[in-house]
Amino acid sequence: MAAKRLTKRIKLNNDSEQKKLDSYFIVPKSRDQVVKALEIQDQDQQLDQLPPPNTPIPRTRECFIKTTETATMPSSPISFNVGEEDEKPEEEPLFYENSIYTDEFNVMLSAVLDGEKFLFTQSELDIFHTYQYKINGDAKHLFVRLWMRKKRWIRLDKLNVNNKNIRDLESAAQQLHEHGLTAKHEISVDDALTLLSVNELKEIAPCRANNRAEYLSIIKAQFNLEEIHRRIGTCILLDDHVHTLLRRLHLVYYRLTVLEEKSPMTTAILARISRRNYPEYVTCRTTIWESRVELLEYEQALQTELKFEEQSIKAKMDHDDDTLRACWELCANCVGLWEDLLKTRKDKTRPYTLRQFEACQVYTRLIDHGTRVLAKLHEYDLEAVMLRKLLNQKVYRVPKRGRWYDRLALVQSKKKDRPTKKQVLALCIEGIQDPTVHSIDLHKLHRWIHKLQRDLAIPKREQLDFSYLKLRKPVKRIIYGERVSEAVIGRKATWRADDGAECSVEELSLSYYKKQGYQQGHHTEGGMISMLFMLLFWDIVFAPMDGVFETPYQAAPLDMASDAFYAGRVSMINERIGEIEQGKFLELITRVDERERSRETVCIGVNWKYTTEDLLHLAECIGAIALSSLCRLLAEEFGQRRGGMPDLCCWDYESKRSIFVEVKGPGDSLSETQKAWIDTLAGFGLNVEVCHVQVWTGDDMLL
Repeated sequence: MAAKRLTKRIKLNNDSEQKKLDSYFIVPKSRDQVVKALEIQDQDQQLDQLPPPNTPIPRTRECFIKTTETATMPSSPISFNVGEEDEKPEEEPLFYENSIYTDEFNVMLSAVLDGEKFLFTQSELDIFHTYQYKINGDAKHLFVRLWMRKKRWIRLDKLNVNNKNIRDLESAAQQLHEHGLTAKHEISVDDALTLLSVNELKEIAPCRANNRAEYLSIIKAQFNLEEIHRRIGTCILLDDHVHTLLRRLHLVYYRLTVLEEKSPMTTAILARISRRNYPEYVTCRTTIWESRVELLEYEQALQTELKFEEQSIKAKMDHDDDTLRACWELCANCVGLWEDLLKTRKDKTRPYTLRQFEACQVYTRLIDHGTRVLAKLHEYDLEAVMLRKLLNQKVYRVPKRGRWYDRLALVQSKKKDRPTKKQVLALCIEGIQDPTVHSIDLHKLHRWIHKLQRDLAIPKREQLDFSYLKLRKPVKRIIYGERVSEAVIGRKATWRADDGAECSVEELSLSYYKKQGYQQGHHTEGGMISMLFMLLFWDIVFAPMDGVFETPYQAAPLDMASDAFYAGRVSMINERIGEIEQGKFLELITRVDERERSRETVCIGVNWKYTTEDLLHLAECIGAIALSSLCRLLAEEFGQRRGGMPDLCCWDYESKRSIFVEVKGPGDSLSETQKAWIDTLAGFGLNVEVCHVQVWTGDDMLL
C-alpha cells in the first residue's frame, strides 16, 4: 500500500516516466532509492542507444569521441512535490569523429602511397591530397560513404537517417563539390525520377496509374521539372574520374584478381568488427606492377573480363545465340593484344604466383572461357585454332594444359579420315610428353592414344603401351530407392528416405552405409580431408614467405594452388609428414582446432560445421600412414586435387574402419578426376566404393 500511496503523490512528466517508475516500485522504496534507480536506468538506456558494431563507428566504446557537450543529467528526473514541473534540458544528438569506414580507407590510402605512389599521376595524387588535407571530417565521412554505395545519384536527405558521423550534410556535400570530388553536371530527369518513391510519384502525376512504370511514363510525357527537383532536394554523385581512381586504388591495395560490383572494403569492414576473422600471418607487400603502364593494362584486362562475365550470365538466362556471339567478339578483340603481350613479355623468371597479376594472365583466362563459348556456338574450327594458340604458350594457365589437349583432340577427331586421326595421335603424344600436364589428364590422353592406335591398325609392336599405368577398378555396389521427382537434365533428383521424407541420392546412400555398420558419415566431397590437411599444416601454410601474403585479408597464401607451395616449404612439409607418421596427428589437430574454432577463422579448405570429435575420429580411422600419404599428395597438388574427391566419408570409430564412397544416380558415370582419386585412395590402402543408386521398379528389394 505504501508504494501505491507514494506513486499518487508523484507528479510525472509523461507516460514513459510512469512506466519507469512502476517497474521500480515492486517493493516499497525510499525517495533516494527511487531517484538512484531511475538515474541508473537512464544511463543504461544511453548505452543501449550506442550503434551496433556493424555501423560506421569504432568497435570499442573507449574510441568514441563525443563532439557535443554532454548535457548534465539532472539529479532527480521526477518531482516529488505536487505542482512542480521538471525542466529537463533537451540532449543534443551524438556524433562520432571516427568511423571504421574512414579508418579503413585511410589505412588503405597510406599503404599505397607509402610503397606504390609511382603508379599514380600527379593529378591523381592531388585528389588524394585533397581528401587528406583540404576537406574536414564530415566531408571525409560523406566521401567514403558515397564510394561504398553503388555508383548512382543519391538524395542527401536519405543519407541523414541514423547518421552519427556527419553533423552538417549540406556543408559536407558543398565541400566535396567545391574541390571537384563530386559530379558537376545536373541530374537528368530520368535519374531524378528513379529517386522518387511511388507515393511521391503519385503526388506529381496528373492522373492515377497501376504501377511505378506507368507513373513514370505519364510523368515523362508531361513533367514539372521544378516540382521534381523540389521533391528530391540536393543530390550527390561521385565524379567519374574520382570513382575510377578509387577503383584503381582498391585494385592496388587489395591485389584484386577479378572485378566485382561489391566493394572489396566490405571484407575489411567485416574483419574490423570481428564478423569475419582471417588467419594470423606476417604481411609483406612486394612490388607487383613495375610501372603504371603494366597496372593500366591489367586493369583494362579485368574490365574486359567483367563485361564478358556479364554477357555470359545474360546469355545463359536468355538462351540467346546473339548474346553468345557478343561474348566471343569481346574475346576476339583481345586476341591480337594478347599475342603482342606474349611477345613483349620482359621478366620471364617471375614467380608463377605473381603472374596472376599480369594482363596476359587475364587475357589467357578470357580466351580459355571464349573457347567454351565457341563450343556452344558449334564453331569447332575456330575453337581448334584458339586451343592451339593456348597450347603454344607455356607461361599462363599451366594447370589447364591437359584439358586443352583433351578438348583439341576431341574437336579434331570429328573428322574421321585417316590423316586427321594421325594428326590427333601426334597431338596426344605431344601431350603426354609435356611435363606440365597433370597425371589426372594423362589418363585421358592415354585412352585417346589407345583408341587411335586401334583405329589406325598400328601393329602391336609399334604401339605405345600404358598398361602399367592402368587405374584400379573400384568396388561397385548397387542399391535401390524410390525416386520422387521426375528425371530432368541438369536438376538434382529427389528420393524417398527410410522415414518417408524426401532426401538426396547422397543422403539415401548414407543411410545404407549406416546399416552396414558405419555409424558416422558425412556428404563432404572431400571437405573433411581438406580440413584435416589444413589443420595439420596450418603453421606451415601461413609461415612467413616472400610475396605470398600481400594483404591482411587472405584465406590462403597466393601460391597455395601452384607447385611453388610445395617447393618453397619442402623441408617443413617433410618434417610434418614424419610427425604424422609417428602418430602425433591428434595433438596437432587438437591444438589448432582449439585456437581457431572459436574465431571461425576463414581459411581455404576449412568448414567449421565439422565437429572436432568427428575430425579426430576420422583421422584415427584413416590411420597415420594413409593420412600422411594424403597430406603429402595435397601439399604437392592442392590446386589440382581439390575436385573429384568421393562424395561420402563414412567411418566406425569402435572398429577403427573407414570408407570413401562415390555416389552415382541413374545414368551417371565417373569422370577422369574421380577415377584418379579412387585409384589414389585405393593405393593408400583405404576402402573405396562406387555406389550406384537405381530406381526401384517393384521387382527388386529396396536397399
